[in-house]
Amino acid sequence: MTVKIRLGNFRTITRSRKLISATSSSKKIYELSCRLFDEWALVHFQPVRLIGTQTSEFTREVQLELFDPNEQFKQEKVDRTLDVIRNRFGERIIRRAHDGKTIPGIMK
Repeated sequence: MTVKIRLGNFRTITRSRKLISATSSSKKIYELSCRLFDEWALVHFQPVRLIGTQTSEFTREVQLELFDPNEQFKQEKVDRTLDVIRNRFGERIIRRAHDGKTIPGIMK
């Protein structure tokens, strides 16, 4: 997966990391995206114009979590439900919630 960071002067920086196992979890993709951005920002931060995420190497195989398969099933159900709602009412109608105190992965 890759995070693209475009700066105010339109210079583009990318940071990539390969997942250990396949995932369909938007939560995992989001968390890794935030981690990649944070690693860059910790050392090189400057005002940003755009942040994008790209995934690749798709597969139809299912990889179950070793330690908590129930958590994986819960996350897949949440993702499917969000997809159904967005398909019916539009992309901007719903998103995952945060505690309101921080932006996960960006501000601690």
